[in-house]
Amino acid sequence: MSRQRINPNKIIWHHDDLNEDAVAHYMEHPDKPYDGDSGTVEIEIGKNGQMYGANGRHRAEAARRTGRKLEANVVNNPERTQAFSNPGCLGLIMLVAVLLVSVLLPLLMWS
Repeated sequence: MSRQRINPNKIIWHHDDLNEDAVAHYMEHPDKPYDGDSGTVEIEIGKNGQMYGANGRHRAEAARRTGRKLEANVVNNPERTQAFSNPGCLGLIMLVAVLLVSVLLPLLMWS
Protein backbone atom coordinates (compact mmCIF):
# COMPACT_ATOMS: atom_id res chain seq x y z
CA MET A 1 0.00 0.00 0.00
CA SER A 2 1.25 3.47 -0.84
CA ARG A 3 -0.06 6.97 -0.23
CA GLN A 4 -0.61 8.89 -3.47
CA ARG A 5 -2.22 12.05 -4.79
CA ILE A 6 -4.70 11.12 -7.50
CA ASN A 7 -7.33 12.68 -9.74
CA PRO A 8 -10.76 11.91 -8.19
CA ASN A 9 -12.39 11.98 -11.66
CA LYS A 10 -10.62 8.74 -12.58
CA ILE A 11 -12.07 6.62 -9.77
CA ILE A 12 -14.94 4.18 -10.33
CA TRP A 13 -17.23 3.86 -7.32
CA HIS A 14 -19.57 0.96 -6.71
CA HIS A 15 -22.31 3.15 -5.22
CA ASP A 16 -23.48 6.59 -6.32
CA ASP A 17 -25.49 7.44 -3.20
CA LEU A 18 -24.06 10.47 -1.43
CA ASN A 19 -24.70 12.22 1.85
CA GLU A 20 -24.60 15.85 0.73
CA ASP A 21 -23.89 17.02 4.30
CA ALA A 22 -20.71 14.91 4.34
CA VAL A 23 -19.66 16.20 0.91
CA ALA A 24 -20.24 19.81 2.02
CA HIS A 25 -18.20 19.18 5.17
CA TYR A 26 -15.26 17.80 3.18
CA MET A 27 -15.49 20.68 0.71
CA GLU A 28 -14.94 23.13 3.59
CA HIS A 29 -12.68 20.95 5.75
CA PRO A 30 -10.88 18.46 3.48
CA ASP A 31 -8.67 17.08 6.26
CA LYS A 32 -11.15 16.87 9.14
CA PRO A 33 -13.24 13.75 9.89
CA TYR A 34 -16.99 13.90 9.39
CA ASP A 35 -19.26 12.43 12.06
CA GLY A 36 -16.42 10.52 13.71
CA ASP A 37 -15.49 8.67 10.51
CA SER A 38 -12.01 9.28 9.13
CA GLY A 39 -13.17 9.09 5.52
CA THR A 40 -9.75 7.86 4.50
CA VAL A 41 -9.81 7.24 0.78
CA GLU A 42 -8.72 3.77 -0.27
CA ILE A 43 -8.27 2.89 -3.92
CA GLU A 44 -7.50 -0.39 -5.65
CA ILE A 45 -5.71 -0.40 -8.99
CA GLY A 46 -7.29 -3.17 -11.04
CA LYS A 47 -6.93 -4.52 -14.55
CA ASN A 48 -5.71 -2.04 -17.17
CA GLY A 49 -4.76 0.40 -14.41
CA GLN A 50 -8.36 1.32 -13.63
CA MET A 51 -8.92 2.80 -10.15
CA TYR A 52 -11.75 1.44 -8.00
CA GLY A 53 -12.85 3.25 -4.85
CA ALA A 54 -13.06 1.09 -1.75
CA ASN A 55 -13.62 3.81 0.87
CA GLY A 56 -13.90 7.60 1.10
CA ARG A 57 -16.56 8.31 -1.54
CA HIS A 58 -17.69 11.57 0.11
CA ARG A 59 -14.18 12.96 0.52
CA ALA A 60 -13.42 12.05 -3.11
CA GLU A 61 -16.60 13.74 -4.35
CA ALA A 62 -15.72 16.91 -2.44
CA ALA A 63 -12.26 16.91 -4.04
CA ARG A 64 -13.78 16.34 -7.47
CA ARG A 65 -16.25 19.23 -7.07
CA THR A 66 -13.54 21.64 -5.90
CA GLY A 67 -10.96 20.55 -8.48
CA ARG A 68 -8.45 19.25 -5.94
CA LYS A 69 -6.24 16.18 -6.10
CA LEU A 70 -7.00 13.51 -3.55
CA GLU A 71 -4.73 11.88 -0.97
CA ALA A 72 -5.47 8.15 -1.01
CA ASN A 73 -4.12 4.83 0.15
CA VAL A 74 -3.53 2.89 -3.05
CA VAL A 75 -3.20 -0.89 -3.41
CA ASN A 76 -2.43 -2.78 -6.61
CA ASN A 77 -4.94 -5.58 -7.13
CA PRO A 78 -4.79 -6.74 -10.78
CA GLU A 79 -7.56 -9.33 -10.20
CA ARG A 80 -10.07 -6.59 -9.50
CA THR A 81 -12.45 -5.82 -12.35
CA GLN A 82 -15.41 -3.49 -12.54
CA ALA A 83 -17.97 -6.28 -12.74
CA PHE A 84 -16.80 -7.81 -9.49
CA SER A 85 -15.51 -4.74 -7.68
CA ASN A 86 -17.71 -5.56 -4.73
CA PRO A 87 -18.54 -9.05 -3.40
CA GLY A 88 -22.21 -8.01 -3.38
CA CYS A 89 -22.09 -7.61 -7.17
CA LEU A 90 -21.22 -11.26 -7.69
CA GLY A 91 -24.03 -12.33 -5.37
CA LEU A 92 -26.50 -10.10 -7.19
CA ILE A 93 -25.42 -11.44 -10.58
CA MET A 94 -25.84 -15.01 -9.34
CA LEU A 95 -29.28 -14.23 -7.88
CA VAL A 96 -30.48 -12.70 -11.15
CA ALA A 97 -29.15 -15.70 -13.09
CA VAL A 98 -30.97 -18.15 -10.82
CA LEU A 99 -34.21 -16.16 -11.07
CA LEU A 100 -33.98 -15.97 -14.86
CA VAL A 101 -33.37 -19.69 -15.17
CA SER A 102 -36.17 -20.55 -12.75
CA VAL A 103 -38.65 -18.33 -14.64
CA LEU A 104 -37.54 -18.90 -18.23
CA LEU A 105 -36.93 -22.65 -18.04
CA PRO A 106 -40.56 -23.52 -17.15
CA LEU A 107 -41.80 -21.15 -19.87
CA LEU A 108 -39.61 -22.87 -22.43
CA MET A 109 -40.75 -26.29 -21.24
CA TRP A 110 -44.43 -25.34 -21.79
CA SER A 111 -43.78 -24.11 -25.32
